[in-house]
This record gives sequence, C-alpha cells and structure tokens, in this order.
Amino acid sequence: MENYDQFASGYSRIPAGCTLKEYRKNYASAPLKKSIKTWSIVAYVLVGLNAVIAIFANPWMLLDTALLLGLTLGVHLNKSKGCAIALLVYTLINAVIGLIGSGSVSGWWWIVLAVSYISTIKKIDEEYKAEMAKTPSGGYNDYVEVY
Repeated sequence: MENYDQFASGYSRIPAGCTLKEYRKNYASAPLKKSIKTWSIVAYVLVGLNAVIAIFANPWMLLDTALLLGLTLGVHLNKSKGCAIALLVYTLINAVIGLIGSGSVSGWWWIVLAVSYISTIKKIDEEYKAEMAKTPSGGYNDYVEVY
C-alpha cells in the first residue's frame, strides 16, 4: 500500500491504528508540513540572532536562547502542540516583562511564530480526525474487487 493516491476520496490514506503523533510526523499534508518547516527556519534565525546578542550583551540570555531552541525543535521535529503552546506562553510572558521594563513591546516575532505553529498543528489535528472518520476501522479500507 505504498501509493496512497490509488484510493478514492472516500477512503482513508492512513494505516489502521495510526496515532495522532504518528500522523503528525508521517502522514500530514505537504502544505502543512511545509508551513511548520518555514516557520521553523524563521525561528532558527531568531535563535541565532538571540545567541549572538546574548554572547555580547548578557551571557545569561543564553538560557533564554536554549529554551527557545528546545521548544522550536520540539515543534519542528515532533509537531508538538504542547511545545507550541509553551512557546506562546513563554514569549507572552517575555513580552509583558519587556513592556513593563522598557515601555516597548519586544519579541513580537516569537508571538506570531507561536500562534502560527499552534494554528498549523490544529489544522493537522483536524485533518487527522477527518481521515480517521472515513472508515469505521479507522485506517485503510480493504480494497475488494468484485467480478
């Protein structure tokens, strides 16, 4: 069953017993995977800039950079909604602290990025539910040819 395109639209293209985690990693649609990859590239650039600033300004910021990198890797590699939500909460807290401390909003790119991650993963989850609903067994339909 390597070629999933042979199935009609009413058939599920995922194997029986496929978990949400497995679906997110292996079977999610290409545009949604590409969206996560694109936002991850932006995140890696931001992490790199954060690391450079941390080295010259405040070495303690490297802890912040490590946390951002870890959450970004969790979203990029595992499509983890938990990491995406944690990233949003963390960046919102940083933005509020920055607003109180300096009077200006900083870190808004991270907030946009985290919201984009969450919405994309939500679409992947909806796609999974739709695929699972196509068959009563929740996976491949047996193709039976009638003569």
